[in-house]
Amino acid sequence: MRLIAFLLFVLNLSAHAAENIPSEHAQKTLEIYRTILTMETAKNLGNVPKMANYLKSELVEGGFTADEVEVILLGETAALVARFSG
Repeated sequence: MRLIAFLLFVLNLSAHAAENIPSEHAQKTLEIYRTILTMETAKNLGNVPKMANYLKSELVEGGFTADEVEVILLGETAALVARFSG
């Protein structure tokens, strides 16, 4: 329940920021939040790997190399690991 409240809070902040600062970055951030919030990731639906791969593609599009972002499949779920070279 707390996670849902937090995600709604973040989405509200993003929506508010997008209204006040109609930058390309704000719009893209809102698009990503909307996409991940609409993906049902409940147990046994198999959408966690789909979400992880979506986020990987967004990170690569944003400047990470494909080698810096990894999706690790764990049964019906997945882990997303991004390494920022510094």
